[in-house]
Amino acid sequence: MLPLRSAVLTMSMAACAVAPAVASADGLSSSTKPEDAIAQAKTALGKVSNLALSGTETDKDGSSVKLSGVVSAAGPADVVLSSGGRTAHIVALPKAVYIKANQAYWKANLPKKEASLASRLANRWIKEAAKQGADATSLFSDSSPKKAASCLDSHVGTLTNKGEKTVAGGKVIVIADAGDKPGTAPGEIWLDEKTGLPVRQTQTGPAKAGGSKDAACDDDWPSKTKTSSYTLSKFGKAPKVVAPKHAVTPKQAVGSGGGDGGSTPV
Repeated sequence: MLPLRSAVLTMSMAACAVAPAVASADGLSSSTKPEDAIAQAKTALGKVSNLALSGTETDKDGSSVKLSGVVSAAGPADVVLSSGGRTAHIVALPKAVYIKANQAYWKANLPKKEASLASRLANRWIKEAAKQGADATSLFSDSSPKKAASCLDSHVGTLTNKGEKTVAGGKVIVIADAGDKPGTAPGEIWLDEKTGLPVRQTQTGPAKAGGSKDAACDDDWPSKTKTSSYTLSKFGKAPKVVAPKHAVTPKQAVGSGGGDGGSTPV
C-alpha cells in the first residue's frame, strides 16, 4: 500500500473550493472485505477538495522528514518541512512559490559559491515567480487528494480487516497490509467508518525486495522509506491557501553585490 505522503518528501529539502467530503453509500464495518474498503477509500478521497496532513517519514539511512500543512485538489499547497535541523515553510500558488526557511536550509541547498548568502535569505519570505506558462503548484501535484487516492492500491500485499477502533469519538476500520509481496511494505490504514476517508496511515517496516516501479505513483524506486506515520483531517474544510505578506524576490533579499539573484532552490 503506497504511503499517503507528499511528493515534496523526495526533494532534497530544497482559491481551494471548500466542499464537504462525500460519504460512502455503503459505509464500512469489521465485516467489510479489505479490498472493498480500499476501493471505497479511493472513491471518497478522490472527491475531497482539500485536506490537512501531518506526519513523519524515516528512510533506511536513518534520515527523517516531518511534514505538516494543507494540500488541495485545485493545486495550491501550504506545507512545513523539517529534516536534520533544516526547516522550510513552502506556499505554492499558480503564479509563484513562496519559501520561508532557516539558514541551515539555505546553506544546504544554495550552490556552493553562494552559500554565504544563506543568512540574507533566512527567516523571511522569498518569492519565486513561476516560469512563463508554468503552474507553480505542479511542485505538489503528486500530493493532491485525487492523486493520493489513485495510489492507495499501488503495491498492496495481503490485506486484513482488523476491525474497529474509536478515535476522537469516531469509529474507524483498520486495514492492515502484511507487506508480504515483492515491492510492498507492512503497515495500516485507518478508514472513517461513515465516510471511508483515510484518517491515518502507517508504514511499519521497509518494503519487501522485488516488484516493479509504478510510474504513476512512485517518486523513487526502490522505496527508501523504512517507517512512516501520517494523519489526515479537515477533509474539504482545510484553511484556504493564500500568499504570505511582505515577500521579496531573491534579488531583493540578497541586495547589491550579493550574487546573481537567480532562482531559489525549492
